[in-house]
Amino acid sequence: MPSLKGKVAVVTGSNSGIGFETALGLSSAGATVILAVRNTTKGEEAKRRIYDKLKNHSLVQVMEMDLCSLDSIKKFSSVFIEKFGALDILINNAGVMMPSGNRLTEDGFEIHLGTNHLGHFALTARLLPALRKRPSRVVTVSSLAAQQGIIHFEDLNLKNRPGTWGAYAQSKLANVLFAIELNRRSEEKHWGVESIGAHPGLCSSTEIVRNGPGENSLPSRLQNIFGNFTLPPAEESAIPILYAATSNEVKGGEYYGPEGFWEIRDGVAKSKIPKRASSKLVAERLWNISAKLTDTQHATESVRLGTI
Repeated sequence: MPSLKGKVAVVTGSNSGIGFETALGLSSAGATVILAVRNTTKGEEAKRRIYDKLKNHSLVQVMEMDLCSLDSIKKFSSVFIEKFGALDILINNAGVMMPSGNRLTEDGFEIHLGTNHLGHFALTARLLPALRKRPSRVVTVSSLAAQQGIIHFEDLNLKNRPGTWGAYAQSKLANVLFAIELNRRSEEKHWGVESIGAHPGLCSSTEIVRNGPGENSLPSRLQNIFGNFTLPPAEESAIPILYAATSNEVKGGEYYGPEGFWEIRDGVAKSKIPKRASSKLVAERLWNISAKLTDTQHATESVRLGTI
């Protein structure tokens, strides 16, 4: 990676797994990294682990933010802008996958839609003033599941099947659509924000499966089939995200993942954008609905289209 000294980065879901490795990588290149986490106790533990490796506390700060709460996102963004002013790198990494218990967010959205997509949409919109202070980059982390996703505009909340694999896949497809549309709007409106999508392939040591669908779920069974000796650890799975965030070879609107078989692991290369993410009309419609649902029309300069 190039030197990131003097740059400020925010990484969501950075207390463990791929988010932690991404934060560690950015910190090791000299960036000041804000761990945007729901659980600040775990965040402080992650900060200590980074300090143990880098011996520099000043490179990492912990700030509380819950992507399941639009109010929490608004508070985080206001505090961040007041404290730092400008933001160079935003990594929209955090996510849920078929969690047990409540399947709705604080604001009444289906848990995957509300956390994985709308939460990051709102966060990016709220941080746009900081991102536009100087040339910046936003990386939104999707998943191989995006290839199976369908945006159900007639029922985005999937009222009869919240918390399912289909809901997760929809949210991951939404991540790709958002990444591409953000870059298009930035170019059109001269925001100076490069937006890139990325996915980690499969990973043997991520909390999203252990804390979500459980041992008998499809994702867990896939992990068992491939085995931890086959699947890459989190530090390897973070490579596409770090590349998308820092490489001078990357351009806005692109999508990156592992270059190996089925994009499961090994290195980094441009990924095939899901067919359902190639429609400008779909991306625009999702953007405008998302802006309305998150009350960020003023920040995103969108118009009202569609209903949930």
